[in-house]
Amino acid sequence: IKDAFCFSCHTGIRFSDWNNLTPDNIVLVNHEASIVQAIKFTMFKVHKEVIVPLDEYSLSIIEKYKEYATIHSKLFPVYTNQETNRTLKGLAKEAKINDVIIEVKKSGANRKTYTNAKHEILTCHDARNTFATLYLEQGGRPEVLKKLLGHSDIKQTMRYVKITEKAVIDDYIKMTNITNKGKIVELKQ
Repeated sequence: IKDAFCFSCHTGIRFSDWNNLTPDNIVLVNHEASIVQAIKFTMFKVHKEVIVPLDEYSLSIIEKYKEYATIHSKLFPVYTNQETNRTLKGLAKEAKINDVIIEVKKSGANRKTYTNAKHEILTCHDARNTFATLYLEQGGRPEVLKKLLGHSDIKQTMRYVKITEKAVIDDYIKMTNITNKGKIVELKQ
């Protein structure tokens, strides 16, 4: 489950899709006189065919389960969504991923605030969110991300993106050409 989650963090593939990948989904793509390994599949939810290039980390996970794939015709062991999410929460708790997450949910004029440790709310879908956020933070184009995620509208894609505080500051510094030569201000707690 951990490997499949990490694979999804590197590819943006949904649980319903990575649970159904087979060795036949791995393809070679001729790209500018070189060969790129990718996964080609039809997304279960939206019935769109996508090709997702594979990085070295994703390929190492596929290699790890090569024997399993040969025997079972699936790239990874198959678990239910509920079992996967339960296991992910346990792994995150063991890893002490305890950052507090505050969520505000609105329904009409009503607002309700929820406070949870990150390990309590982690699901396999968070890998897809992670992929989208990191892709854009590393300079990927939103319209390409839209295609990789199989979305028909860029607004769908942007809902996945959680821009980090570090990314905001880094981007602001880059775009305004300010430097860190200014006065250091010590924050009081």
